[in-house]
Amino acid sequence: MKKINYLIIGLVFSILINSCTKSTDSVSLTTNSVTLSMGGGYANDIYYSLNDGLMTSVPRNNWDIAFSVPPREAAILSNTTSGVVLKVYPTSPGWNWSDPVDTAGFQSWTPLYNSDTTWTEGAFNMNATGHPNYGWGEYDVNTHNLTGIALYIIQTRAGSYKKIWIMNKLSAQQKYSFIYSDLDGTNEHTVNLDLSSSTKNFVYYSLDTDAEVDREPDKDKWDLLFTKYIDKSINYPVTGVLQNINVTALESTDTDPQSTAFPSTGFLTAISTIGADWKVVDMQTYQYSIDDTRVFFVKDLNGTVFRLTFKSFEGTTTGNLSFDLSVLK
Repeated sequence: MKKINYLIIGLVFSILINSCTKSTDSVSLTTNSVTLSMGGGYANDIYYSLNDGLMTSVPRNNWDIAFSVPPREAAILSNTTSGVVLKVYPTSPGWNWSDPVDTAGFQSWTPLYNSDTTWTEGAFNMNATGHPNYGWGEYDVNTHNLTGIALYIIQTRAGSYKKIWIMNKLSAQQKYSFIYSDLDGTNEHTVNLDLSSSTKNFVYYSLDTDAEVDREPDKDKWDLLFTKYIDKSINYPVTGVLQNINVTALESTDTDPQSTAFPSTGFLTAISTIGADWKVVDMQTYQYSIDDTRVFFVKDLNGTVFRLTFKSFEGTTTGNLSFDLSVLK
């Protein structure tokens, strides 16, 4: 299948404090100033590694749906901030894929969004009723596989309307099968994805090009994702920061840039703990300012704690932002 390789770009940073202040217990504080750009219109997602400063920049609008790799997960995401709209179709008992669909009421149906607190619940999981029902599929206690039970109508990022059925996931083999077509049943594609050799959290797919998309770094190569996502509290797209699986964070009011009082407990697993409200927009000028009453502590995949202090955010024109990143040595 066609691959879209992600671009590893060098860290743009300057040393803010090279020879750092020592506390009374001889712990030294090292702070780097980091600048990155999501591009005009926030066109790019940026995967960022706290440990080595490596950034992976990828177009945000090159995929429609994504499948979780781990054998015990069933999350399927949709790219809702790039124009993808996903809604569950109101089927009748005993429905078949070949049945005609009537989308006359599509605009009034409830849209489905990815969770903003966990990577284990995507838009395709949001109509779940509880175990063994995971939204798109139902779990079989004997085989440990999931069988598709829901039909969806999806508007792709290119504006095409499709019907889509996730047929199954073979859990142990880490294989998904799904089928999609135009609403009238034409232009049908059946896709079998083998995720067993993947080193990512998710495997992405473009319905518009019928191709797998390689866009995410290896799961152990990044900590933070600078992106647009749906804030579920307002069901509205925001630009901010999401954490990788097993990366935790907490918000703090200790804004002293020389402080070495790094916390050891209280870290949260919610992936939008950093989120988007560290910046404030003036609705008269549409200029952003930084909320300087808060900083964030992030525990990376290796257990190292970093302090992140945002310094600037330029908004949609450039997508540029900056922050100070401190670590105890």
